[in-house]
Amino acid sequence: MSVRHVTESDVRSAVAPAAAVARVRDALRTAPPEPPSIALTEGVNVRAQVARDGDVVATLAQGSARGGDGAVLAVFGANGHAAAVIEADWLTRLAAAAAAAVAAAHLAPAGSQRVGVVGDGPLADAVEQCLPETLDVKALRRGDLPDAHALVRDATLIVTATRARDPVLRDDWLGDGICVLALGATRPDQRELDYRTIVRAATVITDAPAEARLRAADLSETVATGHLDWLEVHGLDELERGELQPLRRPDDVTVYKGVGTARLALAVAAPLLG
Repeated sequence: MSVRHVTESDVRSAVAPAAAVARVRDALRTAPPEPPSIALTEGVNVRAQVARDGDVVATLAQGSARGGDGAVLAVFGANGHAAAVIEADWLTRLAAAAAAAVAAAHLAPAGSQRVGVVGDGPLADAVEQCLPETLDVKALRRGDLPDAHALVRDATLIVTATRARDPVLRDDWLGDGICVLALGATRPDQRELDYRTIVRAATVITDAPAEARLRAADLSETVATGHLDWLEVHGLDELERGELQPLRRPDDVTVYKGVGTARLALAVAAPLLG
């Protein structure tokens, strides 16, 4: 049996942002959470995670270093044979951005949004494409770390999409009533958020609570210092299924921390599998 090789170009041409958001929503409502990822090699930043969709099982392998990162999704059929190997750099970014757009629909303040995006790479590209699928985006500014303060000034919704090792946002830059989507910094040696922002958040959500304990240093360091409890960090699937309905007051700050999951990558990859 031949194994289909799906390239980055194939992914970009076959999966539209609107379809990605719809498939992520469906997966959050119906698919069971996957187990946490495991480190493949001690001392090397490569991790693998398994997900299932019916009879289809997939393994997402992701590697990262200071200079870049890469991902591959290997898909297996019901007979155990490999069905496809998907170059998943754009796929994982699109899934992460789609999940963030779903989170923003629940957590952002009411009305049109003024969006500030800190980060100017492919993840920020995916975010810019996905957010209008769930929100009325009135204005969007994006740029890199040196411009972070100017980018988030007067924003109602802030997105961070960087590989920063130290927080890219200072809490005293942020007004009341904002929503922060922190999507980069998914290694234990990276962080994007000032712990004070997390502490004052009325609601903290992540796409994968078990995975966040391994890879979201923004959250784990805040827990370690006693300013947050993991019981206060809720899953995005709880929001989407209506199991969690936080009361959002106009001045409340909300935080979403995305770490990326095999479950959502597999959901977004569905059109590529035939």
